[in-house]
Amino acid sequence: MPSVHPPFLRSCCWYCGAVWTCMLIFSGVSAQETVSLDFLLHEMLDRESVLKAPEEFTCRQFSSFDRRAGSPEENWFANGDTAQFLRTEERNGKTEWVLMDVQGPGAVVRWWITAPQYRNRLFVYVDGASEPTFSGEVDELVGGAFFCEAPLSQETARGRNLYLPIPYAKSLKITCDAMPEQKNLYYQINYRTYAPGTKVESLTPAVLQAAKEKIRQTNETLGKLPVWEDSFAETVQIVPGECVTVQKFTQGAKIRRFTVCLQTADPVLETAEDLAQFRAEALRSLILEITFDGKQTVQCPLGDFFGSGVGVNPYRTWWTEVREDGTMSAFWPMPFLENAEIRIRNVGKKAVSLKSAGTVSPLDETFAKCPKNDFLYFHANWRQERMIETLAGLGTRDWNYAHLEGRGVLVGDVLSVLNRVSQWWGEGDEKIYIDGETFPSHFGTGTEDYYGYAWCMPKWFESPWRAQPRAEGPGNFGNTTNLRFRTLDRIPFTRSLRFDMEVWHWSATKVDYAAAVFWYGTRDAKILASEPAKLYAEAASPVSYKTPFQMEVCGFHFAKEPNGHAAVQGMRSFPNGQWVRNEQLWWHGGKPGDELELRVTIPKNARTVRLGLTRACDYGIFEFFADGKRLGGPWDACNPVSGSGGVIRETLELPIPEELADGKEHRFFIYLVGRSRLSIGTMFGMDSMEFLP
Repeated sequence: MPSVHPPFLRSCCWYCGAVWTCMLIFSGVSAQETVSLDFLLHEMLDRESVLKAPEEFTCRQFSSFDRRAGSPEENWFANGDTAQFLRTEERNGKTEWVLMDVQGPGAVVRWWITAPQYRNRLFVYVDGASEPTFSGEVDELVGGAFFCEAPLSQETARGRNLYLPIPYAKSLKITCDAMPEQKNLYYQINYRTYAPGTKVESLTPAVLQAAKEKIRQTNETLGKLPVWEDSFAETVQIVPGECVTVQKFTQGAKIRRFTVCLQTADPVLETAEDLAQFRAEALRSLILEITFDGKQTVQCPLGDFFGSGVGVNPYRTWWTEVREDGTMSAFWPMPFLENAEIRIRNVGKKAVSLKSAGTVSPLDETFAKCPKNDFLYFHANWRQERMIETLAGLGTRDWNYAHLEGRGVLVGDVLSVLNRVSQWWGEGDEKIYIDGETFPSHFGTGTEDYYGYAWCMPKWFESPWRAQPRAEGPGNFGNTTNLRFRTLDRIPFTRSLRFDMEVWHWSATKVDYAAAVFWYGTRDAKILASEPAKLYAEAASPVSYKTPFQMEVCGFHFAKEPNGHAAVQGMRSFPNGQWVRNEQLWWHGGKPGDELELRVTIPKNARTVRLGLTRACDYGIFEFFADGKRLGGPWDACNPVSGSGGVIRETLELPIPEELADGKEHRFFIYLVGRSRLSIGTMFGMDSMEFLP
């Protein structure tokens, strides 16, 4: 495989602003510079800004996380993540609720918010002002056009996002009013704190007005991608079990763009479905491995590295792009001092032909002279866990994305989830611990909130820093890929960083989580608990671009997705019955004529089936069938006694036709007839099905 080394004869034609000085890259903001709106917008567009020293600033978060979550031993998975504030204040005879109050110098660098409706106003007090520096309706300030247009201020899948930075020299306080009318308000605010003495020009209406053209240009630039010229381009075939070097560098340089595209000339791929499945398998089982200056820092499946997850899912951000034809690119700057090697390992079962290309430039003098202990290398790590058993309506556990040690900067992550039911999987909050914190300084309000959307929306979206390129459906069923990349909201750490995400599902089911984490670190920085053999085994595990229907609730296997909602309901709190495992299959939201269709195996000696059923004041009338043969009913599940005392369990026995008792799988139907005049609903509950001789 050819080596690439300076002098470089091909370059990249692109705009990214001026090159940072050595002082900026390796020692933080210089004493002569002032952090301002213009300064931060310039930093936003400079991809090399992520290489700045970890000591320059800290990044923390205010949010509406449930304050009952005091420790892992105390309500750690409490889910009341709305309308939680620091305190209330009286101002001009009215109450204001405080979302954020912090001393400067600093800057708000990302603001996310959502609510079922917006009925109140936000107030931003800069540098201790007695009157709001900015104020307006919630949906105008965040995600609206108050400060600027999209993509800096944008709504994506009902999540409202503001990425226009708000610098402040002394302090910043954010409040809202009318919470009794508003009721629910979910929010996350990421902010930087600079070292004391850092010069900051605070944002004011006059500064904002003067920057309108700069903001417009920034939005325009964020909507474009550079035009790159190849410094190398190679096509290789990788057979199962082989690791192929696709490019080797023998002198210090900087990779600025890396691109791959699967080549699929296999005549077996006759249909679009065949092609989609081939890509899904290949992009998970091909592992990208990169070594910089003798140390491997990248080990990640190709699909996850480029943010596509399972299969080819087109989208575009400031840092990555996936095209319809399967071309995938990443624009992370990857400098190295002496040498580098890019390899791709095939842990799958099929040979794959792959084209790779990249743009490389000489190492700037500031990088070349950087002390080796301060030089930041690009890292990308991946892990997966399959068949995580979730609890219904409760937090299951904290799932670790990565545990990093040393000095570095967290710049992004990609989460791919396989959900085997249509109910929402992502109530879990992010918990990020920096430099040995015992309580996370980033405690979120929900997985989709972290990724910039809201309300479990299975909707495709893209933006410069966040995207949902895959939401398979129906509902939240199947493969979902969420990603978040960080520029101004990147998280520096000087000793350690631990990144957890709660697994919190509304159903008792089994889910797969796979996370890729992107970060920069010094030569001594490392990720803990990295096991290549386990990574290879997980990457080789089966994937499906189109997820086969496999819904299971309380041990009942569904033949198809029902109308309405079928989920696990915990029954421990109801006093008048002994439900199996203290839970039941709960079906609600169905209409007369709807049915549950279950897959059941009827034993050869079965003559009767005994059902454990629930009766309550809001339950319906049902009939029961097996393979089209009526077994019994109508059966009225209404017990006209309100309250928990009226929820009872009883059994119902139905005859099994002899011809169905053959030891094979059959379809068992629960048909919703309607409701009696005494019932206030059409719900159904069942905890057991027992075949009797």
